[in-house]
Amino acid sequence: MFFKKLLTYTALTALSLAFFGCMTVQQPSSTSTPQITSAVTAPAKEKLSDPLLELTCDVPVEIDLNADGTLETVVFTLTKSEAEYGDYSKALITATAADGTVASHELELEFYELRVYAAQLDTNSEVMTLIYSCTHSSDDTNTMFLGYEKSGFSIIPCIQGGTESDSLYASFQGLSDSHTLIIGEITDTLGTYYAKREYELKDGKICALEDSHFVFNSSSIFTLKTIKELPVTLIENDIEQSSTLPVGSEIMLTKVLSDRSKAYFETADKTVSGYITLEFNEDEFGAIINGLHESEYFEYIPYSG
Repeated sequence: MFFKKLLTYTALTALSLAFFGCMTVQQPSSTSTPQITSAVTAPAKEKLSDPLLELTCDVPVEIDLNADGTLETVVFTLTKSEAEYGDYSKALITATAADGTVASHELELEFYELRVYAAQLDTNSEVMTLIYSCTHSSDDTNTMFLGYEKSGFSIIPCIQGGTESDSLYASFQGLSDSHTLIIGEITDTLGTYYAKREYELKDGKICALEDSHFVFNSSSIFTLKTIKELPVTLIENDIEQSSTLPVGSEIMLTKVLSDRSKAYFETADKTVSGYITLEFNEDEFGAIINGLHESEYFEYIPYSG
């Protein structure tokens, strides 16, 4: 069963809307975040060369999907749902080759919104990958990737959190300047948050880049208030120094390393920044900070579930 179902709660939905806002790609706030290429809406019946194209329902477009020098006519259609939940129950995408060969892929799921893209995921190849980004029950979003050959479409496996499946439990946000995927996904680190993270097509699978970090938008992240002196490493002018934050300090996370060993923060007044060193064990939920459970340090930690 594809599109694995996970729970998403109302608080997360509000954060998601505040952070990502109706699937609009946000420009990076600093040079440490890669430049994002926004999707271009694909015009009908025109040869396309942009690295990221958004298709419109029922509008055929001509794209050289497999970079063989000939154009495929690509179109997707939606079927209205008769259920009380979801606006649609089926999506069908077809690609017709120049010789008339037709390949198709059908998605059957109750969903509210489907965004379909054609993307060039390798700067050294003109092969285009089709991307489904589907919002379904409880505002959950899954993203699936399709490879194309004249013989048919194939689902590209995805690896997320060490598990392989046929989609990412995440929203597609755009491409970086190096054609990596910018994905919006959830992380449970000192709370449950939506974050941007980079993925790539590697060895036939969609996976996170090595050392790709969870990056937060400080305008929508939750403020954590300390109830105990918090051991931290402060960073000033690229110099790190061990220290503590006093009781009553308010911090917001800005980034979490891919292995979740460090959570970077800035104080609410933006005068102090640094990171918290985290440890995890399989027998206990949450992080260990300097030998104590995270709950010993904060007034409230906003986990979902």
